[in-house]
Amino acid sequence: MKEIIIILVMVVLPIFVINAYNYEYWNTMNPEKLQEMKINNMKDLEFTEQRLEILLKEKGVSDSRIEIIMRQAILETFAFTSNIYNENNNLFGMKHPRVRDTYSKGINRGHAVYDNWVESVLDYIIWMDYFADLGYCQDNYYQFLEDVGYATDFHYIDKLQTINYT
Repeated sequence: MKEIIIILVMVVLPIFVINAYNYEYWNTMNPEKLQEMKINNMKDLEFTEQRLEILLKEKGVSDSRIEIIMRQAILETFAFTSNIYNENNNLFGMKHPRVRDTYSKGINRGHAVYDNWVESVLDYIIWMDYFADLGYCQDNYYQFLEDVGYATDFHYIDKLQTINYT
């Protein structure tokens, strides 16, 4: 009987205390810090379209925009096969900016280079916010892309709209 009590005190009690501490820690954590931790954990994961959608939702991008942004990623990377995507971790054909904040580490093949695909997405969101701060309306996202001159291809919006993504 004495051995059982010792085992309970030495094994079960510490487990209970640790779990109670972890529960309290996670439930009192700042929501922004928790989101940052989730996003940082994604950086080590291999890219998938599903993970891209999850990250965009985590960052508060609306479903209607997510569909267009997914189409952009498919078009810009030639369905995730382009050299710029593979070498630069660049999902959107972004250029290295001169003015706004960025996650870009430099330039390769004339395009921004990122440490991982997550930073490419975060940089795209910074880009969206930059133009929103300049007063560009993003309600009609296709029109927004056209208004800011996102692509040099005059048929870019038409191409996006023909990509079957749902």
